[in-house]
Amino acid sequence: MTTHGRLTAWRMEHVADYGLAPSDRAAVLESYRSTGFGYCDQGQHGYGISVSSPAWALGQVRLVVGDEDYRHLRAAIPRGRAAW
Repeated sequence: MTTHGRLTAWRMEHVADYGLAPSDRAAVLESYRSTGFGYCDQGQHGYGISVSSPAWALGQVRLVVGDEDYRHLRAAIPRGRAAW
């Protein structure tokens, strides 16, 4: 799995359109700011671009692996080393 994070959100707002119409970019960024995750299809359903915050992405991991394994995963990531 790959994610686009804070840098992509910044670039989407200031530099790159990522092939999206202005209204679609605005919707992705609004959702990202309010929920930590934004997505828009690019031409076909289910294929598109997303941006996610570190908190949102880690929250999804926690949902999948459960609280105990999540604590072990968080402890294994050196501080400041998340790729977002």
